[in-house]
Amino acid sequence: FLHTDDLWYNRGNIGDGGEAVIDYDDPNNIYMVRFCGYEYLYESNDHGLTWHYLATGMPGEGSERRNDAPLEMSYTDPSKLFIGGKNVFKSTRVGGQLVFSPISDFDYPIDPNTNKEHPLPPFKSIRVSPANHNYIIAGRGNAYWNNELEIEKLFYTTNGGGFWNNIPTPVGQPEFSFDNVGIFDLAFDLNYDDSGFQFFIALDRFTSTKKVFKVTVNGSTATFTNLSLGLPNLPINCIEVYKDSEWEEMFAGTDCGVYYYNNIIGHWTKYGNGMPVCAVSDLEINYKTNQLIASTFGLCEIGTSESNIYITDTQIWEGSKRIPADIIIQPGGDLTIKGDVFMKYNKSIMVHIGAFLTVDGGKVTSHCSTQPWAGIRVLGTSSEGQNPLYQGVVLLKNNAIIENAKIGVHCYNVTDPSDSYPMSGGGILMASNSTFRNNMVSVQFERYTSHFIISSFKNCSFI
Repeated sequence: FLHTDDLWYNRGNIGDGGEAVIDYDDPNNIYMVRFCGYEYLYESNDHGLTWHYLATGMPGEGSERRNDAPLEMSYTDPSKLFIGGKNVFKSTRVGGQLVFSPISDFDYPIDPNTNKEHPLPPFKSIRVSPANHNYIIAGRGNAYWNNELEIEKLFYTTNGGGFWNNIPTPVGQPEFSFDNVGIFDLAFDLNYDDSGFQFFIALDRFTSTKKVFKVTVNGSTATFTNLSLGLPNLPINCIEVYKDSEWEEMFAGTDCGVYYYNNIIGHWTKYGNGMPVCAVSDLEINYKTNQLIASTFGLCEIGTSESNIYITDTQIWEGSKRIPADIIIQPGGDLTIKGDVFMKYNKSIMVHIGAFLTVDGGKVTSHCSTQPWAGIRVLGTSSEGQNPLYQGVVLLKNNAIIENAKIGVHCYNVTDPSDSYPMSGGGILMASNSTFRNNMVSVQFERYTSHFIISSFKNCSFI
């Protein structure tokens, strides 16, 4: 299907579709995996109006590949496609036609019980590093229920497929074993800048402690970290890493919706409002519109709650961060925001008495411009003076931006319920050279008559 002018158009009846990639140099060229049959990789050169299949050098049907065979495009050359069967295949353009050839040569494992070749599960995920196109990771799924054999399932190459290295799971740590689980998806860590490289693994089956692993490869050493806490005991169908974030922010598609993780929260939480509880087959991030896009099928039912982020010490946030929960700065906490913080719908930043929030050249906005976040809530004591001992403090400076909030900054008495009126005042807000943009209410002070007010605005814009 093609989406344009707010409408969807059917662009070819070729059966059930799997992964698809679009030529970033010429979007008329589209490639898509089709479920079932020998003719399963299709190409369109007219933006999806007509399709023809690619067969030269492709892995065969049946046990040679999965119906949902993985498809990946090189980030430097759109004519180089990678597709998985029992081996990894790469395309080259010959006379205007894409021709595939294997870039791996994996042998069938020998079953020690029968001394015969054991079925080799086809690859389920192939990923090319955006930072270096010679770095490729590949993972096998589990195609054979009740016929398991501990086999090598995770591989990488650093020379474009000239030589593949197996990544073994840690010896003596069964919690990381790939026995009875398969790899459903892989994702490079787009923000890893240390030596070696790092990626994440999404796993299938129903083992509650085996959902998402982080793997750090440095030379011949691979370190595994389990990041499964908070995920439902269901297959993890896909994983998507948010780039330009220092918090390891990522999203996982499960059989019951989308989950979000960052290493400040330290576990996964259910993500999104208004989305039916359903199986999510793939995720993509549109960085231009700051939207997460999910493809789905099926229905199921599960509920979960989101965990707040508590600030109890001094922290400085730089770069871009997506926050799915309330941020609560507790007494003695001091948070400085120097980058962009994207708040989830109706979530807030709560500044308690004796706490500080400084937005120093940063921006606090919503995930989506049509779904406002609640805003900054500054708590205070109306019966006491303008002293941080009795008031929460917010400082905005150096072109700080507060955007897309219901109430950009709301100062009120800590003893008043947040929904009670009339409310009494409290809190301190000092803003200079800052902008309040597209808020329903930019700033709201409740009545505070007991003491001299030190809150101030200097060279600020209200748009």
